[in-house]
Amino acid sequence: MTRRASRPCGRISLGAALVLPGPAFAQACEKLRPGWTLQDGPLGPVQEWAAMAASLPGLILLGLFLFALFLRFRVLMALSLFLTGVMAAMLLTAPMWDGDTLAGAARAEGCLGPPWMAGLWFGVMSVFTLLRWPRHKVPPRPRAR
Repeated sequence: MTRRASRPCGRISLGAALVLPGPAFAQACEKLRPGWTLQDGPLGPVQEWAAMAASLPGLILLGLFLFALFLRFRVLMALSLFLTGVMAAMLLTAPMWDGDTLAGAARAEGCLGPPWMAGLWFGVMSVFTLLRWPRHKVPPRPRAR
């Protein structure tokens, strides 16, 4: 009887070791966020947004967005609209595609936070670019005499 009782406990502890965060996921966090430790705790959406905004792609897209916004060249605005829209779509759909990937393991560990706030930030940049799109000026009609 004691053998049977120990088997389910062994299976439960093995299942808990596979599901709960621990050293098995440490390689994912070492690759994606080298400075993060378990003592830091899981990242929230604000920390993930800050990390995304301070990354090289985030800074490049922010610079392109501001440059296109102030110069209002159609080519720059179209490029900014496309790239920020693609980035927003990728970030907002990322949790659906995580699964057994490195990002999924890092998200389960806690060193990657939910990307929805960064996705919304890039989406707002894309919508704002679309709203500021330069329109053709219609020449005034000649006055009737």
